[in-house]
Amino acid sequence: MKITTPIKRRCKRYKLICITLFSSLLSIYLITNDLFYSYACYWNDSLYAVPRWNPDKLYKVGIVMGGFGYMDRSTGKLGYVMYDESRTRNGIRPDMRNRLWRAVSLWKSGHLEKILITGDGVANIQADGTSNKDLFLCYMEEYAGVPSETFLFEQQSENTHENVCLTSEILKQKKIKGEDCLLITTTSHIRRSLKCFAKQGFEMDYFSVDTRRPIKATTESLKPNTEVIKKWNGLLHEWGGEIIYRIKGYI
Repeated sequence: MKITTPIKRRCKRYKLICITLFSSLLSIYLITNDLFYSYACYWNDSLYAVPRWNPDKLYKVGIVMGGFGYMDRSTGKLGYVMYDESRTRNGIRPDMRNRLWRAVSLWKSGHLEKILITGDGVANIQADGTSNKDLFLCYMEEYAGVPSETFLFEQQSENTHENVCLTSEILKQKKIKGEDCLLITTTSHIRRSLKCFAKQGFEMDYFSVDTRRPIKATTESLKPNTEVIKKWNGLLHEWGGEIIYRIKGYI
């Protein structure tokens, strides 16, 4: 017993070291693997990838979560905010325009009475007290054929929690119920947004945009690449955001 016990202990330590080393190497490989990252994004988005809405219903308001655009005062044109670098595919980094244009499309097809934009650079009140709201309305009427009376604005929020709280106040003032609203935002943003609205007493349908799909398995996508580590920022932001919102009682 005196001989075998130390041997068994050394074997256990050796196994533990091997397991730890293998787990560490596997973790490093996975977080530097573009294919694995793309499936993590797909898994994150999959629950809300299919819009939950009634195509036979006329919603009183479509709520467009901000962060998608800005107005260029020198040209009067609408510009778009880019997504995080993590969404870059084939050298193309997409922007957030689909949040707005999906709402416009739904309005034109008779699914929305109004479009409420919350916390976006196209209309928010800036530090000097000015706003580009009128410039945005002119652009939408001239280039998109959407009359100014179609839009409602929440012009002060700077994050999701503020988006929801200030928008909820507008909805209450106008006596609009959650069932008469359609939330429109990026798929990865739907979950936290819905939970924030639910906390304020508004349960609503949603129309998700820009759902991420897994990339194809190729020799390159299977190779470890340290650049992939940077891509996790957007995903970790959303996961971390939900944890923080839970701690603060926002959701």
